[in-house]
Amino acid sequence: MIPLQFHFISFQAPENVGGRPFSYVNYLCLYSAIKAHPGAVFNFYYNQEIEGEWFERIKSHLTLHQIEPPTEIFGLPVKRVEHQADLVRLRVLQEKGGIYLDTDIFVCRPFLPLLKYPFVMGEECNQGLCNGVILSEPDSPFVREWLAAYDPRSPREGAGFKPDGWAEMSVRFPDLLSREFPGYITILSMYAFHEPMGSPRGMNFLFHDPEYENPEAFAQHLWASQAWELYLKNMRPETIMEGEGYFYRLVRRTLEEAEIFGLMNLHA
Repeated sequence: MIPLQFHFISFQAPENVGGRPFSYVNYLCLYSAIKAHPGAVFNFYYNQEIEGEWFERIKSHLTLHQIEPPTEIFGLPVKRVEHQADLVRLRVLQEKGGIYLDTDIFVCRPFLPLLKYPFVMGEECNQGLCNGVILSEPDSPFVREWLAAYDPRSPREGAGFKPDGWAEMSVRFPDLLSREFPGYITILSMYAFHEPMGSPRGMNFLFHDPEYENPEAFAQHLWASQAWELYLKNMRPETIMEGEGYFYRLVRRTLEEAEIFGLMNLHA
């Protein structure tokens, strides 16, 4: 059974290479997980001290772990913070088990029905399996095979970490691996975590459309890489209260107004 503990990773990168500060939307996402899972442990892994109002409001509910991101695997350099976070999430899940969430995942309802499975991921439409949400028992055979396939000498289709690549090992490879070992993984549809997508059409549903709904969702991926400048960077409580898109309505249904404004109801 998957243990009820969560893992978040925030490795800071300079803004000129895509780095983003811990923002209001990150507060909303972490708080949504905390509210939906009373009694769980919420681990937060970071490399540099995090400052700002919204991290201060949430950090007393987190178990903080300052760590050094990995810089190599199988002799290959790991240069991007995204790739470093990819590795850390797999290693932490393999050691401890639990639920990994990207910090731009807003939780709609408890994950408790999913804890009975050994390992869970969700589809990313036409891409593979998105590693923004992973649920795993400790010592998962799926994670063991996944990590081993970072080796460039691996004979498996799609294997071999590419330091200058992007989603090869984080999205496409787990999809290939699931076909080889279907008994190791439970795959949920894209509607569980990752729909609407990070496309212009998906952004419209998330932030503009007053009628779109996804009743199947356990969580909603906000696709920060695509949505940051236009929607997330300057998001404030007033944005949530006034917006008509699916995400704004989802937050208003899930959180109370005081929580949206950062006046949390949980006990520290």
